[in-house]
Amino acid sequence: MVTGCRLGADWGVARYAKTRTKKSSRSSARDNPAVASAIARLAKQIKELRGEKALTQEVAAERAKLDVKHWQDLEAGKTNPTMATLVGVAKSLGVGIEQLFGG
Repeated sequence: MVTGCRLGADWGVARYAKTRTKKSSRSSARDNPAVASAIARLAKQIKELRGEKALTQEVAAERAKLDVKHWQDLEAGKTNPTMATLVGVAKSLGVGIEQLFGG
């Protein structure tokens, strides 16, 4: 009788599972210094605009239809936001999307 483990080993599955390293869920684009810098500037601008509007992170996130943790990660520069997220953030802050980038 062939066991599942033996069959997996015959097909190289066991070896693959042992040698495979866990990949980070971070986007590899963030590893680029220019992208990381742009995300940091975006984060700072979002935080400043929210402060100018006297909004809490909770209220801003709710207006943008985002989870509060996601908003916090945006302001901390820990996430690479999608265009849809940026549109929601801009609407939440009552600004045009170009203002998120200092324009």
